[in-house]
Parts: sequence; structure tokens; C-alpha cells
Amino acid sequence: PIGQGAATGSSSGGVHEKSWGGYVEFNAEQDILGHTLKANAGVRYVKTIQTISGPYILAGITQPGPWQNLITDYDKVLPSANLAFNVRDNVVVRFAASKTLTRPDPSQMLPATTFTDPSGQTANQGNPNLAPYLSKNLDLGGEWYTGAEGYLGIDLFQKKINGFTVLGVNTVPFNSLGIPLNTLTPTQQIGINGRGGADA
Repeated sequence: PIGQGAATGSSSGGVHEKSWGGYVEFNAEQDILGHTLKANAGVRYVKTIQTISGPYILAGITQPGPWQNLITDYDKVLPSANLAFNVRDNVVVRFAASKTLTRPDPSQMLPATTFTDPSGQTANQGNPNLAPYLSKNLDLGGEWYTGAEGYLGIDLFQKKINGFTVLGVNTVPFNSLGIPLNTLTPTQQIGINGRGGADA
């Protein structure tokens, strides 16, 4: 049997993922008027193929039949660069720029569909098409090493996030949900047919 949900409230389902990646890094050090400038820059390439699957759940009951499945893939190039300049022997100024990737929450990608009202008008469904969101990051800061056990530091940063996952409400025909109409309760089927049927 398939569990209706975990202790965390997550839906049943699975995420099968294959990932490939590669990274190239360059490092340099230069003396400028008696002060040391250290730099490194790199680029990372990642590719991921995901198979998202799960049962459809209606009125809290896992329905018989095949699971919903979707295969999705994405690849990204993620550059980064860092500079560190010794203004004095005990003072370092740093600058960093990078592009980073965060994958969406797997529990939000499971395609489980749950109807929340007797008429079949409102349903909650995961989105297997969720893409990772990207962040462009800039950092400028510095450290003063006091010579004792600690140091004082300050950092200014800017982060721009694109594609962050949010909850949304969409009006779609029933047949786009990927589940058979005859698996709903009789009351829900009557409600959907009364609104124009599965294609409406």
C-alpha cells in the first residue's frame, strides 16, 4: 500500500535524479606597490535530469492505476570570481561576484492532486515543471586582524533572485490535471459536468 503522507505532511511520490557537473578554476597572485592582491575565478557547469512521479490522491484516498510521471532536465553555467587585497599587513579588503543555483523543494514537485471541496472545483497539485531558481551575488567587505585572538569584519552584499518558487492559483480545464474523471467521487463528477465537463 502507498502511504497517504509522511509525518511531515508531504505527499507520497518519488524523485529520481541524475546530475553531472564540471568546474574550472584559475588562481593568481600579484604584488602591487608592496601589497598582495590575490584573485581566483572559475566557472561551474551542471546538468540535471529528473523523473518526478507520484499517485493522484482524491479526497485523501490514493487512487488505483499508474502514477503520474514527468521527465524534466536543465543545465546551467555558474561563474564566480574573488579578489582579496592586503591594504596593510593586518587589513584585507575582499570582493566577490558569483551566480548560484538552488533546486526547488522536491515535495512541491510531486504531482499529487488533492481536491479540497465536494464539487471538484478546487484542487491542490504539485508542479513537476518547477525549475531551479538562480541568484546573482555581489559582496564587498574587509577584515582587520587585531593581532590578538579575533578580528573585526564588515561586509556589504547584494543578492538578486530570479525564479523563486511561489504558490499560485490557476484556472485550468479538468483534463489538464492528468487524472481520469471517473476516479472522482460521484458528487465531484456531477459538479464538473455541471460546469461544462472535463474540457471546460
